[in-house]
Amino acid sequence: MKYLDLFSGVGGFTRGLLDAGFTFSWHGFSEIDKHAKRLYAALYPEAEDMGDVKTIDDRRLLERFGQHGIDIITFGFPCQDLSIAGKRAGLEGKRSGLFFEALRIIKTVQPSCFIFENVKGLLQCGEGRDFKTVLQNIADLGLYDCQWQLCNTNWFLPHDRERIYFIGLLRGQRKFGQEIFPIGETESFCAIKRQNQKKEKQSAQCLQARDYANWNGNFIREGDIIRQLTPLESFRLQFGMDNAAHMIAKAQELGISDSQLYKMAGNAVSSPIPEMIGRRLLCKPD
Repeated sequence: MKYLDLFSGVGGFTRGLLDAGFTFSWHGFSEIDKHAKRLYAALYPEAEDMGDVKTIDDRRLLERFGQHGIDIITFGFPCQDLSIAGKRAGLEGKRSGLFFEALRIIKTVQPSCFIFENVKGLLQCGEGRDFKTVLQNIADLGLYDCQWQLCNTNWFLPHDRERIYFIGLLRGQRKFGQEIFPIGETESFCAIKRQNQKKEKQSAQCLQARDYANWNGNFIREGDIIRQLTPLESFRLQFGMDNAAHMIAKAQELGISDSQLYKMAGNAVSSPIPEMIGRRLLCKPD
């Protein structure tokens, strides 16, 4: 697969797709946070840094790969203008409006599949007008059959994090499975994954159910003591035990500060959800 990861952060989408069984003959990424870029490059040294999404020349991508030459594009475009914690400028906002930069690239190179993730506020912002804008702009391409669902990280890890996942499949393509949603914690492979991660939830005190119930943001209550999660614990809540250990080890080699690691964890796509989606995509049609 040829794969382009936009607004990549530290690679939640990438990690999930790799865990699902994807392999990449070409892998590009776009991110502007210098600390996240350093960690991403260390984790995926074969990946090509494409720079700021606003400066990616879609026509050069077309010349290089041809139409449909990139198999999959993922993007978790900035949520600040859509979140209930923000001013809710919506897609007219400077940051969340970067959705249209991703759409520009998709329109030109026409990947076989694209996936994006964002806060559930996208469904509500502007009394639903922003999500309608998303649907209308994608429909205007006239290229993709789309499906979407609100998914929760707590299907896999003790982290109540609802996000909308949206998938577009190029009409007529036969590279990927067609029925991705609905998915949920009762799915067979999800249940297997949850069983495999049961020990993860029990092996670290911060991930036990009694503590999860008292977790808020980066802080956790242990009995009568409130303490901040460690960066490793924060990464575990997004990527699972093994992935988090590897990522934090790389970050420590690079000398990345704890404050930056907390930011990276908070901005990340929870990798188990893309893994679940990726497994469905790899269930190819007959």
